[in-house]
Amino acid sequence: MTSMLTVLENAAGVDANGYPLSAAADAKVTEARADALEARVKARLFSPLAKFAKPEPVFHVNGIAISTAGNLTAISAAVKTGKSAFVSAMIASTMADPEARRDLLGVTSSNPNGYAVLHIDTEQSLYDHHELCMRTIARAGLTEPPAWFRSCCLTGFHIAELGSALPMLLESAKADFGAIHSVFIDGVGDLVQDVNDAAESNAFIAELHSLAIQQACPVLAIIHVNPNGEKTRGHLGSQLERKAETNLRLEKDGDITVVWSDKNRRAPIPKNKGPRFEWSDKHGMHVSTESGGSARAAAKKAKHRSVAESIFLKAGRESLPWGEFLDRLKDLLRISSSGARKRQEAMSDAGVIEKDVTGEWRLTK
Repeated sequence: MTSMLTVLENAAGVDANGYPLSAAADAKVTEARADALEARVKARLFSPLAKFAKPEPVFHVNGIAISTAGNLTAISAAVKTGKSAFVSAMIASTMADPEARRDLLGVTSSNPNGYAVLHIDTEQSLYDHHELCMRTIARAGLTEPPAWFRSCCLTGFHIAELGSALPMLLESAKADFGAIHSVFIDGVGDLVQDVNDAAESNAFIAELHSLAIQQACPVLAIIHVNPNGEKTRGHLGSQLERKAETNLRLEKDGDITVVWSDKNRRAPIPKNKGPRFEWSDKHGMHVSTESGGSARAAAKKAKHRSVAESIFLKAGRESLPWGEFLDRLKDLLRISSSGARKRQEAMSDAGVIEKDVTGEWRLTK
């Protein structure tokens, strides 16, 4: 089986071990390469008559498109941040019933055509990989996986074996299911010898991008960040970030993991509005929790309600005219009339107080 790097090695005039090809063979390779390159370049020349279908997003996070066919998506995280759980939720989103309202950690997707979803794990043990797949199925609300879900634990494989396994698994999955829906590589750094080697990293990311284009699917590459930093690993991480259409980041905030992104071709996912999740002993998996923005909004609303409750309690009435409410608010908080008006508007906007049928203000139920 031809590996991902064989074509690049031959194109460079070396064999699989890095030794120069014979002069005659090298000449033939050079000629064939030139002809093939000319044909590929001509096929890519701009023409106003050309028609291209706009790629439909394959995955969304909080309603924002992050992955489309023919593109790379980078998912970076520090160790023990919950990246495998998030990847599991992404895969679960391809198989879950959209009407069932499963907890998918803010991710949405679908796979109506039953195309292959390929997941390659190069980091976890066989046991942990199996547990992750079982949680993926449970998160989707299923008792067994769809036939088109292909997950393979390749932890401990040699780099040359990994390079050959990826195209082999893709070829098999495409033959069985007609097309590839998406490819997840959890541990993309394991597919290169040296993440700091610019030439190797650039060639590998180019090949990975080419694979996404050829298979008309997104390739989602999961990579660690450097210890005690935000930078992804080596030149490989830098090149992946540059070429990816979306760079999702997972960060710990106490016991909670926050998903956000600011290096996108499309809309960003602000950190205060990104999905947040944490481990639940009760559920035996990570579960969604309130976003930072939602948590702050809830805290602000609770504070507004506490103030409003104090005003009505001291007044001894359930409703107050607008002017009296403002006066009591101004006295209670020792603020100006304009400040009281702004606070009253904020309380109304937060749904803490409302007008009743008589035109007076009261607490919402």
